[in-house]
Amino acid sequence: MKYVSLDIETTCLDPKPSNILGLSMVVEDSDHPEVAVEDLPHLTVIIDQPVITGQAYALGLNGWILDFISGRSKNCPYKIIKPSELHYEVGCFLRAQFPDRVFKTETNVYYAKKRLTLAGKNVASFDYQFLPDDVKLFFAHRMIDPGSVMINWNLAVPPSLGELLKVVGIDKEVSHDMLDDARDVIRVLRATY
Repeated sequence: MKYVSLDIETTCLDPKPSNILGLSMVVEDSDHPEVAVEDLPHLTVIIDQPVITGQAYALGLNGWILDFISGRSKNCPYKIIKPSELHYEVGCFLRAQFPDRVFKTETNVYYAKKRLTLAGKNVASFDYQFLPDDVKLFFAHRMIDPGSVMINWNLAVPPSLGELLKVVGIDKEVSHDMLDDARDVIRVLRATY
């Protein structure tokens, strides 16, 4: 199965597109787990929101993104885009990865002929909810959450991404960098195929 691992960084828990600070999509093909996760194609962008409001915890966690948006930090490793450019960037990326499933119209609008599968920790209940409607249209309603795939029924709640990494023998902290976290989801899911 070919799927898209998604992780976003936000200003708060309120699922509005205006609260997205960064987004990463990494494409995995479960038929080719020999490809290094770092070599998988990805789209990773920082979104230059015109006005940023949110919760102190989320803003503090993502202060590194705010430093790039404000210009305080230079040499951003990711492309910085305007919110209005997100559909185009995602469409171009997905079309390159799924040429038989994502198409471009004469007006440079992209659409999915057959919707794609998303994966991510809490992707359906969190990340997907923040996406603008025109980006949501690329993805199917069935999504993969590694916490459900690898659930431990003895726990009171599904495991976190950090707990899942430990379960599969990866000794690292969750970085809260959208690209790293999207790759970590693939690392965890690879333990199941």
